[in-house]
Amino acid sequence: QDVPERMARVRLEYDLAGLPGLTVAGGVQYLGRRPVDNYDTQYLPAVTLFDAGLRYETRIAGRRATYNLNVSNLADKRYWASYSGSGLQFGAPRLVSFSAKLDL
Repeated sequence: QDVPERMARVRLEYDLAGLPGLTVAGGVQYLGRRPVDNYDTQYLPAVTLFDAGLRYETRIAGRRATYNLNVSNLADKRYWASYSGSGLQFGAPRLVSFSAKLDL
């Protein structure tokens, strides 16, 4: 149950030569149809999700600082994430996240 017939993930990053320290990232994830019963008679449909992000690395007071901005489920696709004994679970909507890290 709930194991996709096919699954693939690709994530690419590209450092922008004209803007030192800035990296653009993108990814795609494909989950094939997934059975929801022990007899494989009913399935959750396949889904393809896209992600995008930016990372900026610089130095502050001689220490490395990294800033990340990411968007998951870029197209805000509505999908079923999984099935369990308690029922179907919705997939996460578009999610925007930001983080900052300073090496000490």
